[in-house]
Amino acid sequence: MKKLLLKTKVYYGWIIVLAGFLIMATAWAIIFNCASIFVKPISDEFGFKRSYVSAIVTLSMFSQTIISVVSGKIFSKINIKRLMRVSSVVISVSYFMYSLADSLFEFYAITIVASVSAAFLTTLPLSLIINNWFSDKKGLAIGFAFMGSGVGGMLFNALAGILMESYGFRFAYMALAVIMGIVIIPCVFLIIEIHPRDVYTESSYYKENKSQIMDYDDGITLQEARKTYKFWILMICFIAGSIGMATTFFTISPHMSDSGYSLTTSANITALTMGVLAVSKLALGRMFDRFGVRTSSILSILLNVVGLVGLLFAKYRIFLIFIVLGTGFGSAFSTIAFPIITDKLYGQKDFSNIYGLFCAASSIGGVAAPIINGVVFDMTGSYNYSYIFMLIVSIVLILIYNIILPGRNSVQN
Repeated sequence: MKKLLLKTKVYYGWIIVLAGFLIMATAWAIIFNCASIFVKPISDEFGFKRSYVSAIVTLSMFSQTIISVVSGKIFSKINIKRLMRVSSVVISVSYFMYSLADSLFEFYAITIVASVSAAFLTTLPLSLIINNWFSDKKGLAIGFAFMGSGVGGMLFNALAGILMESYGFRFAYMALAVIMGIVIIPCVFLIIEIHPRDVYTESSYYKENKSQIMDYDDGITLQEARKTYKFWILMICFIAGSIGMATTFFTISPHMSDSGYSLTTSANITALTMGVLAVSKLALGRMFDRFGVRTSSILSILLNVVGLVGLLFAKYRIFLIFIVLGTGFGSAFSTIAFPIITDKLYGQKDFSNIYGLFCAASSIGGVAAPIINGVVFDMTGSYNYSYIFMLIVSIVLILIYNIILPGRNSVQN
């Protein structure tokens, strides 16, 4: 199959981007984006407390955080392609095992295995691979690949809902597991290549496309980066920004219900926001290519501010547009921006270690957000105080990004 694809005039990096899109649309979307839809059926079937079943979602995010921290060391010691191949099989088998689970312990154990496998297939290795293959149009390539998670989230949430209503949640788990295997395994075994030199080596086509390809030895190490104030400021900013984005995205449905909207309307607005999120990843990636990391990062934060304002005034229907567009576009920041910022500031020399820590910072914010918002709601009976606080944080982030992030034409630090 690879020889067939190489006969085309298409740069093979774009074939890998398409494979990345399919992997994100299945592995990421099914493991992470579809997790919450199974909470109620499992709770009803076994009589488990809703909070115990909801912990599956938290556990999957926590597993992703841990892998983000150690991914750099793992990728430096274990062949990435081999790791992805093993993970492609493990994720399909482990997800199928959900259909046979009868206890909370079994659900938790399967969640850890499936989430770790997803982490070794999706954003962490794909960002590294796409960075290896692209210099120009890197943002567009990352944006298109990661757009798969949003498209898959819409598609498989709907499919899982239909299957559960007709055949039960166990059959839905089995069907989604089979789909993952059919899509992911061929992509990883037949298409994915880590470096352009693994495909083109000495060919004239490699020489013609050399401008697309990164210099793997440029930049600085994680140890060197950690000695700079900028690295730690960025870590704090990414945690704070992730809390803000998770606050807007994950409180839409309950806040709209609290604001007097029906469950159907709340669900529709959430679905529309996910749709915008999918498209915005591609748009944001293109924006990073065109305007650079500073301007694009500031625009992303401003769009999240639009979403926060929309939520504050959600009782007025006109502000629903603010929620959908602001939250949809603003929430794409972490997945698209982190690999580009990592490369721009620190280069390729120790990309996986530095990028992994930035992802971990974002994951910490994602885990902390529901806890913080839950406490605020319990104390005040509303999410509005969370929104106001995050508006202030967003303004501070804009000021910091304007100072520490390089402009479009700045040379690498």
